[in-house]
Amino acid sequence: MIRRASKALTGTRQGQPPKADKLADSVLILLTLTVVQRLVGFGRSVLFCLWLGAEDLGEWDIGFSFLMLAAPVAVLSLPGAFGRYVAYYRQRGQLRSFLRRTTGVTAVLAAAVATAIVINRVWFSSLVFGRGDRVELVLLLTGALLATIAYNVVVELLISLRLQRLASSMEFFNSLAFAGLGVGLLCWWQASAAAVIAAYGAACLTSVLVSLLWARDVWRWLPETESQPLGQWALWTKIVPFIAALWASNWLGNLFNIADRYVLIHYSQWDAAESLAMVGQYHSSRILPLLLITVCGLLGSVVTPFLSHEWEAGNRRAVAARLNLLLKLAGLTLVSGSVVILWFSPLLFGWVFRGKFDVAPAILALALAYAVWAGMVCLAKTFLWCAEKAALVSLAYLAGLTTSVGLNLFLVPKFGLVGAVNGACIAHLVVLLVVYAFNRLHGMYFDRGVWLVSALPLGLWLGPWYTAAAVLLTLAAALWTNLIFSAAEKAEMTAGAARYLAGLKRHLERGGLAPAPAE
Repeated sequence: MIRRASKALTGTRQGQPPKADKLADSVLILLTLTVVQRLVGFGRSVLFCLWLGAEDLGEWDIGFSFLMLAAPVAVLSLPGAFGRYVAYYRQRGQLRSFLRRTTGVTAVLAAAVATAIVINRVWFSSLVFGRGDRVELVLLLTGALLATIAYNVVVELLISLRLQRLASSMEFFNSLAFAGLGVGLLCWWQASAAAVIAAYGAACLTSVLVSLLWARDVWRWLPETESQPLGQWALWTKIVPFIAALWASNWLGNLFNIADRYVLIHYSQWDAAESLAMVGQYHSSRILPLLLITVCGLLGSVVTPFLSHEWEAGNRRAVAARLNLLLKLAGLTLVSGSVVILWFSPLLFGWVFRGKFDVAPAILALALAYAVWAGMVCLAKTFLWCAEKAALVSLAYLAGLTTSVGLNLFLVPKFGLVGAVNGACIAHLVVLLVVYAFNRLHGMYFDRGVWLVSALPLGLWLGPWYTAAAVLLTLAAALWTNLIFSAAEKAEMTAGAARYLAGLKRHLERGGLAPAPAE
């Protein structure tokens, strides 16, 4: 896989730029690698649940959540601007200056935040884990945070340059490295959260070092001379409003995603050990739902540069049309996958985990419902990013955060973990509806199919059979009517499928797996 990806830079070594992937190609590459990558991740998560106790699993869950919260916040989300502004500065011949300055500031900010965490490690131990005696975990998290930031910079750069083969290969390598290092440290060092945190940081660092070979070639391709020098004032006045909004969006979004678990740790009636054990139960129920969210998050990152390119070209109706189609396809796929997960969940919790996590099955349907809505948010908010209205995404997450914290402070003392998941589920629906409303205000239209698909997760509260019936009716309407997909969308999907089948046939013929056509 890595060898194939590196061939994409052959043109670079000959003085030619690497060829950017097309949007449809990138989505196919993403989905193909994600299936394998998620299978690796699922197997890794199952092993972690088997080998770690509920409290250790809770420490890993809350520690990883801290990394996801702190990594973009610490560096003011500067790498997140690549997807929006690489095309802008590339067209103006100023890409080298843009990347050099933003990555330099990112490195300084990362070092400053890491130093602050080390100095105040006891306070951070109480903040993250609800107890002050987890200093060694805080120090491991600090190293993992620096590695995570470096990893994010390289991935965002490759995606923004539309080199999805390289980005996907790097993420695939990272998943394999984390699985191998995690299993190795748990077996031969210690079965604790510390081993998993160390494995994650080492995997990110290893992935960055390997990817430097690719990034070096990409950098070599960028033009060294600029048609017009990029002034400091011109650069920062252009990107700071977007960066500030994106930073707030990342901070509020990640805080929103972990609010229910922090309420469990800091405001439940249990002690720290019992609270972390409940977080471990919650973690086991989210193994499969997180797969759904991760796929949509990656898909949103991939489509942003392409939608941004369409936006800069003035073709904004095309942006709305693409998003409508993506939301419907993603929503149907996620809900259908949720039904399958519910049907087979007794095998996971009863046979694989042997009843170790007895609370998790009761909250799985709710976790799946909010995973679907969270995945659709990852796609819907790209319209606001293209419109440079990322501040509105922050307001949507603020509405969700307020809802989540308010409901959880009321529900957790009375209903425990079940109350926390109910509050989180309602809050995710609030975020999706607010994002939809902001998109409408800025020119995006939603067809009726999007609204129907967005309502499907409500059936998960009733059970898998009701949801399966709703999905089958929706699929029937999609196939035989224009209620879900328009005639133009069906024609586009049919043409795309035919194109890929033809390309697959040509690939097999070139590889000698099918007879070559007669001369």
